[in-house]
Amino acid sequence: PEFLPCFQALPVHGRSRGCAYVMSLERRSIAAVDEEIRNLIRTGHVQKAEVVLRDMEVRGMVPDIVSYNRVMNTYAVTGDVQSSLALLDRMLERNVFPSIVTYSTICKVLSVGGHAQLIEQLIKELQRNKVQLNVYFFATLISACGRCNPPDTVLAERTFYGVLQAGLKPQQVKRVLSRVVGEQRACELALRAQHLRQAENISKKCPATGWIGKRNLETDGSLLKIT
Repeated sequence: PEFLPCFQALPVHGRSRGCAYVMSLERRSIAAVDEEIRNLIRTGHVQKAEVVLRDMEVRGMVPDIVSYNRVMNTYAVTGDVQSSLALLDRMLERNVFPSIVTYSTICKVLSVGGHAQLIEQLIKELQRNKVQLNVYFFATLISACGRCNPPDTVLAERTFYGVLQAGLKPQQVKRVLSRVVGEQRACELALRAQHLRQAENISKKCPATGWIGKRNLETDGSLLKIT
């Protein structure tokens, strides 16, 4: 599927000082509906929350990004990819641009169904658009690798080093990695990553060692190389 048909830089959702006191009547209504959706989901009435959201759209009101994210998050329970992507289309039709939370939720939904390749595709597209990802994206991809049949250990290990390349801490995904490749292998990979990080830090402090700038990391699933 085409995840980002109208992708733009992710907007920052926030309010200026005092904005809460000058909200329009429509905006207050949207906030009230969002609260209703939140309460319905919290009490397990997911279908009613979906009806409220769709009714809001029918009336010509544009739901808040938070409302869409709340409903989309419920699809992660069953891994309902089709409903998630349909909801994403509805958002884009109303010029409600996805937030980083929206895309991380889509990854969560895909992970439940073991759609590792689709998560990898989405991550690459976000990175191509200069979106700074958090460790959750990589954790959901590794988790999805474990749900593949058979488990995709090569992609899981490659993703683990992708965490390092992204400037994040690989240790944060070690637990989920161990479920895919085993505890012993996860410890080996974590140790290699630690040595690489230490070597890179030393190279930054001591240019005379011959290291120039940031090195590229490559892995074939079993052997890590520095190029």
